[in-house]
Amino acid sequence: MIVMKFGGTSIGTAAQIRRAADIIADRKDRDPLIVASAFSGVTNTLLRAAREALKGENLTRVIAARHIKVIRELELDGGLLSEELKQLNEILTGILWLQECTARVQDLLLSFGERISAKILAAHLTERGLSARSVASYDLGLITDTSYGAARPVPDVEKRIRRAYAALQGSALLVVTGFIGRSEDGDVTTLGRGGSDYTATIIGAALDAEEVQIWTDVSGVMTADPSVVPLARSLELLSYDEASELAYYGARVLHPATMTPARAKGIPIRVMNTMDPQHVGSLIVPTDQARDAAHAIKSIVYKEDQYLIHITAPRRLMMHGFMARLFGIFDRFGIVVDMISTSEVTVSLTLPSTTRHMKEAIRQIRESSDVAVTKDRTIMCCVGQQMRSRKGLAGRIFACLGQAGVNVQMISQGAAEINVAFVINNDEIAAAVTALHREFFETEQEGRDRP
Repeated sequence: MIVMKFGGTSIGTAAQIRRAADIIADRKDRDPLIVASAFSGVTNTLLRAAREALKGENLTRVIAARHIKVIRELELDGGLLSEELKQLNEILTGILWLQECTARVQDLLLSFGERISAKILAAHLTERGLSARSVASYDLGLITDTSYGAARPVPDVEKRIRRAYAALQGSALLVVTGFIGRSEDGDVTTLGRGGSDYTATIIGAALDAEEVQIWTDVSGVMTADPSVVPLARSLELLSYDEASELAYYGARVLHPATMTPARAKGIPIRVMNTMDPQHVGSLIVPTDQARDAAHAIKSIVYKEDQYLIHITAPRRLMMHGFMARLFGIFDRFGIVVDMISTSEVTVSLTLPSTTRHMKEAIRQIRESSDVAVTKDRTIMCCVGQQMRSRKGLAGRIFACLGQAGVNVQMISQGAAEINVAFVINNDEIAAAVTALHREFFETEQEGRDRP
C-alpha cells in the first residue's frame, strides 16, 4: 500500500479536487490511503476567526462560504458539512462570549480545516465511483501528547494505528485528516503548521507502506526557492538527513519532522506535483542510497525574520556552568535556538521573530551579561551530504558571497558537515541565493563541482 498526502494547494478548489481524484484513481491498484490538508489559506482564516471572535465578530459564514462554493461546484450534497459548521459556530461563539482562546481551544478550532476538506474529498471520490470515507486521524489511532500547537505521537502510536486500520480496512478508500491528533484525555491537538506531511509518514511507518507520496504545487524539492531563482530545478534524489536540514532551515515543501518515522522504517518519501503528475518529483531515501558525486551542494535554503543575539559576558562567567545557566533561561521560557556560535567570552545565536517570551529571557540574561539584539536577519544554509568530502568548499561559498557584496554576520558548520549556515540581512536574500545558485548550479561546470 501507499500513503498519498495532498496539500492545501492541491485540493483548495473544485478543479484541484477533481485533479487529485484523477491521480488517486490512477493509483487505486496500489491500495492508497489518502491524507488531506485543509484547503489552502483556511488554517490562516481559522486563526483570524479566533482573533475576530475575541473582538466580537463570528466568521463562521466566511469559512462556510469558501467550502460551500466548492461543494456546489462538485455537485455534492448541500448538507454535507452541516454538523461541522454547527460545531464551528458553537466554538467561535464560545470564544466570543468568554473572551478567551486557550491553546487547547485553538487546536480544536484549527482541526476543522482538515475535517472539512477530508469529508469533501471523500464525498467527491465516492461520486466518482471510488467508494471512500473520511476518517479523523485520531480514529485511526493517532494519539499524541498535550503539546498544543506542536503535539507529538505517544510511544505506542504505531500499534494503535495498526489496530485501528485493521478495524477500518475494507472496500472503501480511507481519507484521513492530516495535521491533527488527539490526546489520551480526548482533546484535539495539532502537529504544527505543515503537519499533514508528518501525519502521512507516521501512518506510513505504522503500516509499513511501500512509499509515502507528498503531493504539492511544485515538482519536488528544489535547488533553491524558485520565486527567487527562476532557474531552480527539482532534485531527483536526496537523503533523509539532507531533507531534514532543508525542511528545518526553510524549504517549505516538507514539515521538519516528516523524515523521522520514515527513516526508522526506511520508507521512501516522494514529493510530487499535482499539476504535473507525470513528473518524477524528488525521492527521499536512506543516505547510502542517495549518493551524488556530481553535486556537493544539493540545495540553498533560508529562514528569514530572525533575531541575531550577541551575548558578551565577563571572562569569569565563561567558566564552567555559564552555558548551562544561559540555556536554563531559554528552557524556562520554552525557547528553541536555531543557530549558535561561541568564543571565549561571547555567544551569538538566532531566534525567530515569533519567539514568545524573548524579552523576558533577554532581561534575565542581561542581569549578568551584555546583550545586543538585531532584527531582520536571515539564516541561509547550503545543504548537501557530499559537502564533508570537498576541500575548500566553505571558502568557495564565502568568496561567492563576498563578490556579490553580501555581508555575512555569523557562521556555523557542524561536525557532520552536512550544511554550512550563515546569517545575513533580510534584504540580501535575493543577492545571496542568486549568486550561490549561479556558482553551484548554473556555471559551465554544472553537474561536476570544482574540487
